[in-house]
Amino acid sequence: MQPPPLSVIKAWPAPNYVDPVTRGNGNIILNIVLYTLLLFFLALRIFARTCLRSSFGADDVFILLALVCCLAPRSLLQGIYLTYSAFNRYPQLDFLS
Repeated sequence: MQPPPLSVIKAWPAPNYVDPVTRGNGNIILNIVLYTLLLFFLALRIFARTCLRSSFGADDVFILLALVCCLAPRSLLQGIYLTYSAFNRYPQLDFLS
């Protein structure tokens, strides 16, 4: 991958560290809706496997572990990283890159 040409870099807007533009709450609302659907279908699966078939297996354990590994970093980064534009952060606070 090549870096962008100098003319493109010069056309970028200057970073706004004082009053950065946010992306709004659309990203947060979408995540809440999708994670609610995820938890509903996961609960439905666990209910079906434990109550209807009485066979809670290793695959269900791995699904629950994957859920924890997926939800924990996402919930931590939601308010910190995903609401502000990537171009308007203080460089010394950018611990994710």
